[in-house]
Amino acid sequence: MYKILIVDEEETIYQRVRIIIPWDKLKICQVRTASNGVEALSIIPDYLPDIILTDIETIDKTEYDFIIKSAQLYPYPRLIVLTSYANYRYVYETLKLYVHDFLLKPIDKNVLLASIKEQLCFIDNPDSKNIFFAKNLKQKTEFFREIYDYLVNSMIENTEDYNYLIHTYDIFCGALVSYNIPVNCIPAYCFEIASKLYYRHITSGLCPSKPSLESLAHNLSFCPAETALCLTRQFLTKLLNREDAGHLLISKAQNYISQNLSTPISVSQVAEALFVSPNYFSRLFKRVTGEGCSEYIIRKKMEQACALLTTTTFKTSEIANMVGYHDSNYFSVTFKKYCGISPKNYRNKELKK
Repeated sequence: MYKILIVDEEETIYQRVRIIIPWDKLKICQVRTASNGVEALSIIPDYLPDIILTDIETIDKTEYDFIIKSAQLYPYPRLIVLTSYANYRYVYETLKLYVHDFLLKPIDKNVLLASIKEQLCFIDNPDSKNIFFAKNLKQKTEFFREIYDYLVNSMIENTEDYNYLIHTYDIFCGALVSYNIPVNCIPAYCFEIASKLYYRHITSGLCPSKPSLESLAHNLSFCPAETALCLTRQFLTKLLNREDAGHLLISKAQNYISQNLSTPISVSQVAEALFVSPNYFSRLFKRVTGEGCSEYIIRKKMEQACALLTTTTFKTSEIANMVGYHDSNYFSVTFKKYCGISPKNYRNKELKK
């Protein structure tokens, strides 16, 4: 008997699949749903599904991480991804090592049924499973190169679209980790990207600001992988003449922080959301704002707490939760350190004004 997990934010897949698939005939005894990848990953260790069916429109970092982590779980659930035609090539090239079947929407009953049967047959044949994973491990570098070529070509074709280019570069950075590319190979990949985009700008008459390729090559030859990725990102920013890119990134960070004040947010979490390394992000934030990101987060939380203390009747413990502190005592200590007075005394003082 088999188990399937359907990851569907709006349950549209489940409602459709529930009707068209003959679960009993396929010997599928359990069907569970999850609203997103994070919830699915919390379910999988106990549920141990044989098949995961998920709908992906665009590959953002959350969905990308879900696919990669699902594929690395034991005992290796079979992954079926539904996607639209517009995103098919992109999704396929990015995740084909980890996904066992891609199906185009709208869902065709016979195609989906055939795919599920194929996955079940695979599960029933242990020898084919061993051959599959041995083959995947052997082809990992080859698959990465195909993905890499696709991403680089996408950047070359969209050199005038800064946001698209940087987003694609960030996917490349994530793929390096997912495919366990040796760190000593990363600077060469970085330089290849930089030189191809530089040549594209020169030959297309886009009048780049012409950052030095020679200088980049020299720096890449002496730095660790993480620094190489940051240096290449900076090179691309200069190449597109986007000197304001650092300020735009910090503006995005500040907006992200303001939207997540109710959570125990960290600098690493903000950097991850922006697809940059924590060290690079911390230095950039300090340089642009003159204030450390950690200090900025605390200041914004305390400012929010002050506003709540003076405009509401919520208890201190409730306000602590509202600004991302689950320990009200720790919140009070932090508040007093920032404001020089306890939350209770601050409220009494402000009410007397």
